[in-house]
Amino acid sequence: MSTNDKTKGNFSGPMSADDKKFIKSNAGKYTPEEIAKKLRRNHKTVKKYMTLTGLMKYYPKEVIYVDPTDIEHSQYWPILLNQFSHTELQNFRYHWGNILKQFKDDILHTEELQIIDLVKLQLMMDRILKQQENIKSQIVSIEKQISVAKKANKLDEANNLQRELAAYYAASQAGTKEFSDLLKQKQAMFRDLKATRDQRVKQLESNKQTLAGWIKTLMSDLQLRIDLGLRMEKERIAANVEYERLSEYHTYLDGTVDQPILNHETIKDDNVSSNTTEDIETIEVQKEAVNEEKGSY
Repeated sequence: MSTNDKTKGNFSGPMSADDKKFIKSNAGKYTPEEIAKKLRRNHKTVKKYMTLTGLMKYYPKEVIYVDPTDIEHSQYWPILLNQFSHTELQNFRYHWGNILKQFKDDILHTEELQIIDLVKLQLMMDRILKQQENIKSQIVSIEKQISVAKKANKLDEANNLQRELAAYYAASQAGTKEFSDLLKQKQAMFRDLKATRDQRVKQLESNKQTLAGWIKTLMSDLQLRIDLGLRMEKERIAANVEYERLSEYHTYLDGTVDQPILNHETIKDDNVSSNTTEDIETIEVQKEAVNEEKGSY
């Protein structure tokens, strides 16, 4: 195995042939983190090698992140599939997504239930309006049939059509009343969610401090500027101290030793990947060749 960095607790440098052989023989038997622990290496380095060599095929694929605001991946979606048609579900997704955007995705579970009920109310109202349009078409058609029946002196047929027409008028009135009731429920739910425009404008107007007022206060209050300046300077100094601390090696709870902050300023000589090591070795060979040529002159 590679050289042991006793002060840090883990091996560093490129992987040896024994390291690679151990990884290949234990892939699928242990997790990449367990293999790394046995080899006393950084688990990210081991996992990278296993990915490049195709050894990660022995492990189940990682769970794909699902947006918690995606209604289709929620517990409600199977229920909604049994309640609404395909077109209505498309409208549900539209309303759901735009309401969440309005609330900046900042909603609690109870508010989530309110939004679902709100969208359901909207879909039911749309459904009633569609039914009302169908009833209106039927009424026009029946009235024409009654007119034709009366001209043909078919009184029985005309009377039957009159009763059918009365039923459609009753259904239309019932639909209008149901729509009005749902509209009131929807407006009440808007108020509960504080989603109406007048509530949003009122909330903005209730803010006592505006940006212009804050700048004016800052320019006129010398002590405030001094206090803020001291606070900013303390935060800058504290950030620099923490940056230096996190740039050093840190031992994590799982025994892994690594630098929390690793960049071109904090990288250490022993924290080099295998690919970078090969590049360095190539450069060293080139340097030796150059020195030999200089010595021959």
